[in-house]
Amino acid sequence: NTLYAAYGQGEVEVPGITADTDAWTIAAMHKMSKRTMVYAGYNNFEEEDNVGFNLEEDTFSLGLKHKF
Repeated sequence: NTLYAAYGQGEVEVPGITADTDAWTIAAMHKMSKRTMVYAGYNNFEEEDNVGFNLEEDTFSLGLKHKF
């Protein structure tokens, strides 16, 4: 079993626009057998700028990996 977590932060500046971004992720993997594992994750991304454009994205993932 493995648990992952990450956080990132940044600032972008171009003429007339300044944007701040934040992102974080949490994910987990679980081995069901020697050749099979399942995984799940969640990611959040937010961006705000000084011209009124704000963005928020939420992403979920779920998967199964099997080695033949």
